[in-house]
Amino acid sequence: MIPAVRCTCKALLLFGGLAISVAYTPPALEQSLEHASSPDAGRLLRKQDKLRLAVAVDSHADVSKPFNLGNPESLAMMEEDSGDGDGDGDGDGDGEAAEATEEAAEAPAEGAAEGADAAEGAAEGAADGAAEGAADGAADGAEGVTLVVALVAFAGPKLYEMATAKPQLPGRLNEIKSDPADQEVWAKSKARQTYRKSVLAAQSNKSSSDSEDGNKPATRGSASASNEATPSPQKEFQLPNGAKMKNRLCKAAMTEHMADPQSNLPNEQHIKVYEVWANGGLGTCITGNVQVDKRYLEGPRNVVLERDTPLEKFCELAKACKMSGCLAIMQISHAGRQCPSSVCSQPLCPSKVALKMPGLPSFMTSLMVRQPREMTSVEIEDVVERFATTAQRAEEAGFDGVQVHSAHGYLLSSFLSPHTNRRTDEYGGSAEKRRALLLKIVSKIRERVQNGFVLMVKLNSADFQHGGFSEEESLEVLKALEATAGVDMVEISGGTYEKMEAMQTVKDSTRQREAFFLEFAQKARATCNIPLMLTGGFSSAAAMNEALQSKAVDVIGLARPLCVYPDGPKQLISGEITALKRHAPVIGIRYIDNSLGAAFNNFWHNAHIRNLATGSPVQLEKLRPSILKMLILDMTFTYIWDPQRNPRKTRCIVASLALLVVLLVTGGLVLALGR
Repeated sequence: MIPAVRCTCKALLLFGGLAISVAYTPPALEQSLEHASSPDAGRLLRKQDKLRLAVAVDSHADVSKPFNLGNPESLAMMEEDSGDGDGDGDGDGDGEAAEATEEAAEAPAEGAAEGADAAEGAAEGAADGAAEGAADGAADGAEGVTLVVALVAFAGPKLYEMATAKPQLPGRLNEIKSDPADQEVWAKSKARQTYRKSVLAAQSNKSSSDSEDGNKPATRGSASASNEATPSPQKEFQLPNGAKMKNRLCKAAMTEHMADPQSNLPNEQHIKVYEVWANGGLGTCITGNVQVDKRYLEGPRNVVLERDTPLEKFCELAKACKMSGCLAIMQISHAGRQCPSSVCSQPLCPSKVALKMPGLPSFMTSLMVRQPREMTSVEIEDVVERFATTAQRAEEAGFDGVQVHSAHGYLLSSFLSPHTNRRTDEYGGSAEKRRALLLKIVSKIRERVQNGFVLMVKLNSADFQHGGFSEEESLEVLKALEATAGVDMVEISGGTYEKMEAMQTVKDSTRQREAFFLEFAQKARATCNIPLMLTGGFSSAAAMNEALQSKAVDVIGLARPLCVYPDGPKQLISGEITALKRHAPVIGIRYIDNSLGAAFNNFWHNAHIRNLATGSPVQLEKLRPSILKMLILDMTFTYIWDPQRNPRKTRCIVASLALLVVLLVTGGLVLALGR
């Protein structure tokens, strides 16, 4: 009779505790579960944060302590708080009810039954009449079972809902889009590709119909504006994704070297100079090369945008680039093996191929750019993620698009070149494998950004060196980019650090025509239908009109002339001037001009970019470069040592040099006085 009464009491305690647990939710548990089911939980899970639920077990539990369902220590703490529950009557405790509680944590129904059997056996063993002790033990055991059942009853539906919920749409790292319209756009990646392919198909049909009518085929790559009979710089241009450029003049990317070398963030100088350029009549502004990895820069004063970089200054920069209706495009890049010694001691490269600067002995080159090391597969995957993340964050900051830098010998360009890519894995060997990294980055970015976000690629027409990236391979890359249906425009350029003088030693006919790579653009237009931007050599309105009307290119890229004539595009369109004067600094020493001419050209134009940023007027009579400044200051700070990047080491070096000078002077005085 007594065992039956005890079992009844235990059942009442069990279900009573269950009812109380379901009816009353402790604040800590309610708050934690509400947070776990909120949209922000998806962000935490994407960052691989542990799910932590604060569980109020009973009056003995500390609700302030976090409870982790996957943590054995938390389960042990739960069992410890639930009491010994052996029901012996003498309080010794043989652990039967505790074992039942542990099993109940794995299966509530089975654990509850075994706990009841254990308590019943303990009650039958209390033959000497210690009924009160047995009842207390059974109550403690029931509390432990009640805890597990209550947890499963309340938290189970929530956790099941989270486990079976559809994954969040790919989005930004810092927030998940809650706007249904945005979610719809982000979700339809297949629709995006279909749309782009339909645009290109429509253009092909248009070209065929024009051919049948006896007109020249309009094999151009935009949605509408490029089909005009007489394209010109002042007419707007529509990209395949629907974005519109107010005219066909675009500022090409130029490295500014104006960021603080420690924070590598945009500053007021960047904002000022891009306001000047955007208000100068351009249709599109492309920033200088924003780096995706702070460890490997093109120069110590590059701008860097990574996952955790603050966006405030980037938002201001995007706003400045959008002045007067410009499209704001951020060029994103990884320096690869062309990362100078002032930034790192071991750059990255697809294969271990050292950089050779033209005209310089190897020891000088190694002083400026160190021997690279071959990248691992893990580092390659990290680069893919970094490009996609930087593109996402550029969109968050308000930019209209990004341009992936795959030219001039930087990392992605070196993967394309058989000279620097001698790998035998999935990213090297054949031409198809060597372009796999670029295509993977393009696809990854397109998955992360909205349909209206512009995606451009900068590509070499050739490396102009033996065994390097050839025109034939470049045409194949263009076809592959077009096949992705995700690239809105390709900018054509050429050369690397090892062969930058290719643009300075072009044929006379090319120089007179001004467009350095127009012949390649004509081959590309016959091969693919993707919109093309041509940069290099343009200065006169006549040459720009000729290139556009040939329908080989869709957009004209301008760079260095804008450092001296920031209002040049507006003046060209209005007819106020007919050409932009080109100022190529020449030292006058043939060896220096041939070996370091490209570097000095960059330093000289960087100085005028800083003048625009500070509002200093351009004085044409003072455009002659200072060889002393460029050799001693610019070359040293850019390639060898930037004192502001490592101020502590700089102070040590200065102190050591000062001590050495003092010792030399003292020694000289001692010797002089001794005589």
